[in-house]
Order: sequence, then structure tokens, then C-alpha cells
Amino acid sequence: MADFPTLAQIIDQHERVYSPFVQRDYCTCGDWSDDSRHDNGHATHSEHVQAVWLETRTITTVEQLDALPVGAVVMFGNDGAALYEKDSAGTWFGTPGDGEFLLAEAEFHALLVWHPDWEDR
Repeated sequence: MADFPTLAQIIDQHERVYSPFVQRDYCTCGDWSDDSRHDNGHATHSEHVQAVWLETRTITTVEQLDALPVGAVVMFGNDGAALYEKDSAGTWFGTPGDGEFLLAEAEFHALLVWHPDWEDR
């Protein structure tokens, strides 16, 4: 799987299935079931898939941020107001008025909003 899978790839890897043997629903990844004894932190399969999708798009280091390709878009902060796109010079530019973003200013965690490879999948 790619470093930054698409939502469709996440869903394919996290199928909800029913086991008649144990009479429970579970995820094919093995990290979720509707058994209250399975302490997975997610009440529903949808919440589990959402958490996996969020985790795979979370950038936690400057090295990960720097390694993203031209055209990638990341969001800093939880309000979604600070979106930055990487240009061909490797500089991160924000939405109009935000200007250039310097890596030294990074307040991690960043969230990958768009990866150029997703267009081809």
C-alpha cells in the first residue's frame, strides 16, 4: 500500500464482516469488533475506518512534510483555515493572504488534505 492511501484503499482493507461462529461483526484488519470486550476505542466500524484514514494522513515530522511531492496540500491547526500547497521550488504557500510557510513555524500535527498521486487512483 502507498504511504498515503486513498480513502477507497482504506475501505478495501477494512471490510466489516460477520462471523456466525462468534456471532459478532469484526474488521478484516483485526483491530475492531463489536464485542464490548474488545477495547478498540471505537464504538462503530465507521468510527474505526475514520480513525485509520485520519492516522494515515497525519504528518508528525518535518521530514515527512519535506518528503511530500509538489502539489501536496496540508492543513495546520484544527480549524481548517490554514491550508498550504507545496510548489515546484519546495516552498509551502498558503491560501491568499497567508503567504509563504516556513518549516520552522510548523505546529505539528499537520493533516494531508491532498496528495497528487490520489488523482491517478
